[in-house]
Amino acid sequence: MARPSRFVHPFRAVRDIMGLSQEKAAQALGISTSTLQQIERGILPVSQEIHLRMRALSGADIPQGVCTETIPPVEHTSGGPYDAGSLERWKKNPYHRERILRFIDRNLPLFAEVAEKRGYLQTFLWAVARAMLRLADDFGIREEAERLWDERNPSPKKPKKSLESKKKRP
Repeated sequence: MARPSRFVHPFRAVRDIMGLSQEKAAQALGISTSTLQQIERGILPVSQEIHLRMRALSGADIPQGVCTETIPPVEHTSGGPYDAGSLERWKKNPYHRERILRFIDRNLPLFAEVAEKRGYLQTFLWAVARAMLRLADDFGIREEAERLWDERNPSPKKPKKSLESKKKRP
């Protein structure tokens, strides 16, 4: 039997407060369960990208690359201790959603502009589209979003051809 690691990553406490299993948290972060297990035990370092995903998922101000023998106290991004109450307030606060949407709205065109200057706009846009579809699939929201699109943007009905237009001309 393998000895448990004596180090613990702070995301473990955050995940427990959020009520997420390792499997669900790993899926939401876009990593494998074994990768998350290794991160939480201090075996695998956390990349900058995964660290940002952890913060975006939880709203917790998780220290980067910190693994200790005991779970250190984690603060909420708005200050104060991270607990179930701060998590619920964060989830319900429209400011955070609006801030993220503004970030996307502001930066996506800038990223596209730089990609165009460097000559790979089409590749960049396809990568963004693929990433969005993958995320929609990971969160199980793709079909509902497509249905909403269809409801809000009905396709124009093609006029039926009359029988007279099908007749051969002499």
